[in-house]
Amino acid sequence: MDRLTQLQEHVDRLAELMGISLGVLQRDAPPIPLGEPLTPERALQRDAFVQQARNMASEIMKVSKSIEILIDQLPGITHTLPQQLDMMNNLEEENQKQGKKLEDYINYSENWLENIREALKTITEDATNPEYRRMSSS
Repeated sequence: MDRLTQLQEHVDRLAELMGISLGVLQRDAPPIPLGEPLTPERALQRDAFVQQARNMASEIMKVSKSIEILIDQLPGITHTLPQQLDMMNNLEEENQKQGKKLEDYINYSENWLENIREALKTITEDATNPEYRRMSSS
């Protein structure tokens, strides 16, 4: 998987986590009545909610950090536009050279294949020719 695809998947995951986290926070936030003392039951609810919020924030931070790492690994991120264009031109030239080399190998292989076919045809014709059979059995 290429880096841009990985980056897109992480960004999608981050958006998903943020949406889920906001929904969970809205759904699970305990009411806090004003002026009433904090009961042990409400304190437990609050502590559980805080721990849940911390876990979600931790997961968001992990994904954010991995996005940052992927961005830093992108090629050419620290290069200027002219440097990037020069790198692209060099890569294109190398691609052309390798493409030519591949074409040469294909042509070479096709020539060998044609030679083999001709040899097999000759062998088959000789083997089916009655005169050849008489000569080989003598």
